[in-house]
Amino acid sequence: MDEDQIVKREAHLLKHLLSHPKVNKNTLKELLLRLVYVEMLDHDASFGEIYAVKATHESDLSVKRQAYLACSHVLDDKSELVVLLINTMQHDLASEEYLVVCSALNAIAKLITDENNAIPALLPSVEKLLDHANAHVRKKAVLCLQKFAMFSPESTSHLGNAFRRMLCDRDPSVMFASLCVLRDLCEREAGKYVNLVPSFVSILKQIVERRLPTSYDYHKVPAPFAQIKILKILGILGSGDREASKQAYEVIQLTMKKAQKAKSSTGDGILLECVFTIAKIYPNKELLEQCEGIVRKFINRGVGEDGNVKTNVSSSDRWRNANLKYAALDALAKLAPRLPDCAAEHQMHIVDSLDSEDESVRAKTFDLLSKITTANNCDVIIEKMLSFLRKSNDRYVRADFALKTSQTIEKFAPDAKWFLENTNKVIELLQGEGHEPTIPEFESSALIAERVKNTLREGISGDESTDDEMRREASALYATIMCTEREACKPLPRAIVDIACFAIGRYSNAAFENVSNTLAIPFDSDVRNAPLVLDAYWHLKMRQKSASTQFPERALKVIEWCASSSDVRTHRVASDLLQIAKDPELGVLFASATANVAKTSTVSFDFSALDAYTQRALANGAKPYSKPKIATEEVKEEEIVLSSAAEVSAEQPQPQPPQQQRQQQPFPTISPPPRAPTTAKREEEISESEQRKQKLASDLFGGPKTAAASTPSQLPPVTSTTYTPTSTTSSNLLGDLLSGVPSAQATQATAAAPPSSTASPNVDLLGDLLGEITVGGNSQTSQQQQQQQQNNNNKDPSSPNAQSSISGGVARTSAKKDPFADLFG
Repeated sequence: MDEDQIVKREAHLLKHLLSHPKVNKNTLKELLLRLVYVEMLDHDASFGEIYAVKATHESDLSVKRQAYLACSHVLDDKSELVVLLINTMQHDLASEEYLVVCSALNAIAKLITDENNAIPALLPSVEKLLDHANAHVRKKAVLCLQKFAMFSPESTSHLGNAFRRMLCDRDPSVMFASLCVLRDLCEREAGKYVNLVPSFVSILKQIVERRLPTSYDYHKVPAPFAQIKILKILGILGSGDREASKQAYEVIQLTMKKAQKAKSSTGDGILLECVFTIAKIYPNKELLEQCEGIVRKFINRGVGEDGNVKTNVSSSDRWRNANLKYAALDALAKLAPRLPDCAAEHQMHIVDSLDSEDESVRAKTFDLLSKITTANNCDVIIEKMLSFLRKSNDRYVRADFALKTSQTIEKFAPDAKWFLENTNKVIELLQGEGHEPTIPEFESSALIAERVKNTLREGISGDESTDDEMRREASALYATIMCTEREACKPLPRAIVDIACFAIGRYSNAAFENVSNTLAIPFDSDVRNAPLVLDAYWHLKMRQKSASTQFPERALKVIEWCASSSDVRTHRVASDLLQIAKDPELGVLFASATANVAKTSTVSFDFSALDAYTQRALANGAKPYSKPKIATEEVKEEEIVLSSAAEVSAEQPQPQPPQQQRQQQPFPTISPPPRAPTTAKREEEISESEQRKQKLASDLFGGPKTAAASTPSQLPPVTSTTYTPTSTTSSNLLGDLLSGVPSAQATQATAAAPPSSTASPNVDLLGDLLGEITVGGNSQTSQQQQQQQQNNNNKDPSSPNAQSSISGGVARTSAKKDPFADLFG
């Protein structure tokens, strides 16, 4: 029997049994469990929602726990039945049985959001549980408060000290739970929690030194998930903060040393997180050199001593090697701003990853290339990115990668024509034949189109004449694309139609009739483009100062079709435009009212000329305008959109040069990917493939690089990675931890610390959370070295001959460059 039929039959039986008035407790528990299975198999179980809610009132512990579990799976956070659970939850949170409290907390974490407005009613009860005697209750209370802080930050703003106190909890599970909420708070307000860096350093040091019970080990690694959470927090707090970063240098180095000894995937994950943290915090030369070694080990894992990839490995080892390669590429992408020469050392592996069978590895490789793109190698990298878009089949990967490609094109574009042509290629590869795309591709293409329109609207040079010339060239380019589309009978993607209608309707200086007929082309190919075409017609008519200029017959058909649309804005704009086009007197008055729109930077409509026309129409029997008593939000939004569109069109002055004959430019074509040879022998194929990769690496990277990476110019000379906290009492440090601000004694001690490092006594920072610890020493850089580092940071990294791109980046000096320039040069 089919699975769906079995589940439907079971659901029908459950509906009958649950409605029975006399159901014993054991049977009710079994029925609720089956109800959860029905919901998990993606079938409708809404008939049992009310029975699950009623079962939460049962006094039997097993039935109550099963009822809360059923409510968590069957109910939705927007369901009205959640309100019926609030009173029961409040009563169960005050229960003396900790299992009942835990069951209620589990349901609260699942069901209570800002949608049902139940947070204020349950917050006081959950907050009291932070002092519960049972550690499981305290842990679940912290996690519930984390969700409350996520949905309603203002209601939990007073709980900062409570979360700090839970970080000092003697039970490790409660302390680990507090790390989750503290990470969210640090991302929101890093400066407020920067004084917790010594606490996180102390906790991480005790974890890696195995002060925890062995029950927290995972694959012989002590609490790896807690280590990763603390490393993420240190990366957030140390970003841009030199003093906070210096306190974390020693413990990060210790964590890497311990993780390397694990020799497992768990240790590799901790090593990768250490690299991410080092890339975020204030740079340290010694730690960055260790990151280079970690990346080198990731890449060389699975490679023989002669440098060739091992072939006699199992499938699991191949997947493991692919994961390590992905991790190495991800680490290189994070380290690229700090160590630009590190990627050049592994150029052959990067080139080899371009042809990897794993699509995620190829995507991460291009992510790395996008971060090391320069003005000299952008042509080669953009072509490789477009090739990846042609071959990729994962829609979510394509959507995300298309955005990165368009950003790289905009950053390094030498002129507007190159920028628009390559952006059109990205949109075409993303959307295909112009039909309605899927959700991720549609969102990405819409974002790309919006960025292009903003570039045309704001300009690229700051000079009005230069920007106007750029806009006219863009409108001519898209007019040519429109005509090419009509000749090839090929529909354009909606994003390109959006950009074309925007550019032609606002900035084209061609003849009014020619522009109107050109704008009708996308409507003829797909009627879903009607709103875009109508918006272009509106702005085109508003820029025409001659009242005698009328729309051609082809454009009038488009406007008449839009006037019959059910969309509020489309119908209103088309009706107004049609009335202006058919009434000569109204056309003259409209031209007079919009006479100053294109001459000033601010919108200035003069409707005083319409007073006489309005009075005459009223005298002839026209109905006076009456404002609706109830205006829907949709109509209000459409009015705002219409007025803002008119304001945007009025911001740019539109000079009227004489009509010029423009040559039609062919639409940029995309060559298909080359086919792989099929007749050569296996050995010859491998040899030719290796020769091709070596040639590509030589052309892109400018020849082989030395293995030793050069010293980064932006790194301060640090003589040691250890640190020395100032000598304070345990009570003062714990007070700082709970109050959120440093104490006066600690501040004075920090300000008076001499340049030379001195050993400090042992500090019991968290009340011996996991055992006694000893904190090491630290050395500080001299003022002369700091001044030298500041001067290095102020240097302009761009070359003296470089010019600005259209987005403010470094563009190429000319449009013609060596296509095989040094990729990392």
